[in-house]
Amino acid sequence: MKIATEYARLRRLGWKAIEAFDAAKVRAAFLDAGDCVELEVVPDLDADLSFLNQDCFADCAENERDRANREGCWGVVAKAYGETVDSVWGFIGDDWKDSGYDVDLMRAALRAVEPTPATWMAI
Repeated sequence: MKIATEYARLRRLGWKAIEAFDAAKVRAAFLDAGDCVELEVVPDLDADLSFLNQDCFADCAENERDRANREGCWGVVAKAYGETVDSVWGFIGDDWKDSGYDVDLMRAALRAVEPTPATWMAI
């Protein structure tokens, strides 16, 4: 993956320049790491959607509940050498993609593979 291509894609999605550049570097490093790292998407069977009952979500609560029923709730697990290093839960459908959490998970997996401060600067 070319960093410039990923950077341009994220900028089109509305990411700030510095965040898009950082994410593009992390994604490229993640893909280059091969089988050492992975993101696994797993069903979130204990998803807590009670926050949708708050007044500030009144307008979208019904739609989000319907969407959760249609698309399911998911967690994303970062793994390094097959071992879990981090996870984030409570996504509806594929909302985890390009959320920023995906980049954080990739970074966590990369740091577990190469846990030296010099490497952290690159990722």
